[in-house]
Amino acid sequence: MTVESRLANVEEALRLLRDANRLQRRPVSAAAPADNELLGWNATTKKWEPKGSAPAARVYNSGALTISHNTNTALTFDSERFDTDTIHNTGSNTGRLTATTAGKYLITALVRWAANATGRRSVTIREGGDTSIGVVQQDAAAGGGVTTVQEVSCLYDLAANEYVEVVVNQNSGGDLTVDAESNYSPEFMMVRMGPRGSASGAVGDDHGTLTGLGDDDHSLYLLAAGTRAGSTGSAQDFGATGIKADVLAESTADAGVAADGVKLKDKEVHLDNAGATLGVVLKQAATGADQLNIRNQADSALAGLNALFGVYNDYLQVAEMRYPVQAELTISSGAITVTGTHHLIDTQGDAGSDDLNRINGTADGSFIILHPINDARTIVIKHESGSESNNISCVGQADITLASLEDFAIGIYNVLTSKWFIMAGHAQSHGAGQHSETKVLHGIQFVTAAEDATVETMLALPAACIGESGDMGTVTGVRFKVFLGTAGVTGTMTVKLYADSAPNFPSETEIATVDITTGIEGDDTTITSWTPGTDNFLRAKITAIHSGTAAKNVACVFYYEVTLHA
Repeated sequence: MTVESRLANVEEALRLLRDANRLQRRPVSAAAPADNELLGWNATTKKWEPKGSAPAARVYNSGALTISHNTNTALTFDSERFDTDTIHNTGSNTGRLTATTAGKYLITALVRWAANATGRRSVTIREGGDTSIGVVQQDAAAGGGVTTVQEVSCLYDLAANEYVEVVVNQNSGGDLTVDAESNYSPEFMMVRMGPRGSASGAVGDDHGTLTGLGDDDHSLYLLAAGTRAGSTGSAQDFGATGIKADVLAESTADAGVAADGVKLKDKEVHLDNAGATLGVVLKQAATGADQLNIRNQADSALAGLNALFGVYNDYLQVAEMRYPVQAELTISSGAITVTGTHHLIDTQGDAGSDDLNRINGTADGSFIILHPINDARTIVIKHESGSESNNISCVGQADITLASLEDFAIGIYNVLTSKWFIMAGHAQSHGAGQHSETKVLHGIQFVTAAEDATVETMLALPAACIGESGDMGTVTGVRFKVFLGTAGVTGTMTVKLYADSAPNFPSETEIATVDITTGIEGDDTTITSWTPGTDNFLRAKITAIHSGTAAKNVACVFYYEVTLHA
């Protein structure tokens, strides 16, 4: 015996040993099958395994069923002869046999009609409630006392949880019964004959190499390699191995490619929010630009940005933020509509000056920067002016003037107050009207009303030192306000004003005498004949109470008002 023949014998012995526990060169489970039990291939364990009884059921109805004239009626079955795979349920949907296990099933129905010689009888096996897959029809048996017996069978491929039922029809002219006859009426049965598809243990045939890949004439097949990863006509499940492709191309022009809420389109990344609408767009600003634009679909409905993990969950941290100038906005009837953060503003009709009363296109937390577009056209941002629809509140409670290209204003919108809060980004002129008037309280003195109406009570108030001209600004008025200590004071009170320069203090130079009716509480009188610079000290005193009521306190409050200027 040669060395070659000995090696051949050894190889054959090893092959027999390897295949000792195999079928079709596939491993067989070590579990011992029962007598006459079939083996089946388990695609999960990759082994031949004992399959037990084939999935099958046979059911019947224990009583006769009444069928109306010319009415399609699904039969019900209240009893089971056997059921190996929970195919039937006697508690609900009793007319159905359901394929718990997918496969090819042999399905049969048996029916005997009560004796009647009129009309036709039909029995149909129906799948899914609307598809007829087996039908038998015949005329009623001739002659009285002769029953009509019908049987229909079919072989059908059922997916898991698909069901079949028996539907009957008769047109005898009245009600007719389906008899209950032991072991053959009405009876309904099915048994699994094999796996689904046209090849053993597989779905569909292997047709070898596919051609015509330029179109979708092979849309039923998934390609291991080629120009398509799967059919474009419907969603595909690619299993645990995933999609093996270098390029995912959109099937509909300008539609993009979506995956789990993320849409890729035209070099943009679109992220859906919880409401299933576009939430955030990540977009390169321009070809070759070293910046990234982040925006939402609608500028009036901001979407929050949160980190998926890590410590930064409540804010976005960047090295630099830029606000490029957006579209030029022209005031129209006192309003503008913002479309971005940074805008240039122009007057309506290129007028020399225009008021801005309202800003539209807002959302909570919106931020804006406003510049005038022309040195020759002034924009006045009005503080809470006019109608309630005007929504601007200026810091300092005064209008903001943008008179040159260097001027700008910044603001933020508060949805709770429905207002824009705007502040100037430059120093504002303090001319008249630019700031509210300031009231400076200087002295309060009391006097007790005398019994005798003719008695004058002298009481001097402290002097008010205003300062040199220009230090404080323009004094627009000196005011007296009278308060009643208790009710019931009547008559008049005389108050005199004195003013002079500092070396002559205390001044006795009278500049005004005012009679105030003390019966009017809070009476207010303005003196405008005095300004700082000529007389820097101002003094006032109550000189007389006429026709007063005894033992009543009267107070005179002395204060002055100024308006600041540059």
